[in-house]
Amino acid sequence: MTHQLLEVQLEAGCIHLRYWPRGSQVVLALHGFGQDGSAFAGLVPYLSDCTLYAPDLPFHGHTRWQKNQYEPSELAALTQAVLDHSGQSELIMLGYSLGGRLALALTPALSSRIRRLVLLAPDGIGTSQPWLIHCLPAFLRRALVGTAHSWERLPIWADRFHKRGWISTPAYRYFLRHWQYESQRIALVRTWLSLALFPLNRQIILLSIANSAKPPSLAVVLGTKDPLVDQAAVELFFEGVANCQLLKVDARHDLLACPDKWYRYVCVPELTDEL
Repeated sequence: MTHQLLEVQLEAGCIHLRYWPRGSQVVLALHGFGQDGSAFAGLVPYLSDCTLYAPDLPFHGHTRWQKNQYEPSELAALTQAVLDHSGQSELIMLGYSLGGRLALALTPALSSRIRRLVLLAPDGIGTSQPWLIHCLPAFLRRALVGTAHSWERLPIWADRFHKRGWISTPAYRYFLRHWQYESQRIALVRTWLSLALFPLNRQIILLSIANSAKPPSLAVVLGTKDPLVDQAAVELFFEGVANCQLLKVDARHDLLACPDKWYRYVCVPELTDEL
């Protein structure tokens, strides 16, 4: 089915958004690093009763962004713009990889507007945060933006930081996977700069869900062969969380390539057995 286009104008830029109008249920899908909203096109045939909205995150796709970073308040404003456009008061938030981390970090601000939260191979959840994101002074983080094209020795330093335990193994693998492509380096550094503004405080996130007048249900989908996600850490993060499904499928990191293995859990509110 052909998508339609919507542009959400914010103070820092214009977010390009694709949507497929097929039903009254609203799904807002946040993609992974190096992708854009078209990554979710293969999911559309499976969600026959949903209208799927898939924006291009800042520094990705056709979104035009003027700052060197983006903030939770700006993605919250995007979420509200989607609700206003759809005429609905709540939605299903779907996040893949980087988008999963962002979606979870947004939960405290949006819990009353999220009916269900679905995280696919979420990046950085449950692990100790990379030292470089949260401990490096902000002015040094910003200085890295201008060096992304020329700093060829950064992989060497990343290797040293990894060996010292300052960045986790999944984060190190994630970095090596994307730094090799010159076109993605600026986006990677600016996204990394933004992540410092999206902390994953387990206590705050889970309290916001528990204290919501209508707590959203959660589903976390992991690929059993995924080398980029620390599955044990993710399981520990969500251990004991009420109304939460933890699903494991036979896949690697790219769960969007096999939606038939998990799509039915996007809109299902009741708990089911693990796959």
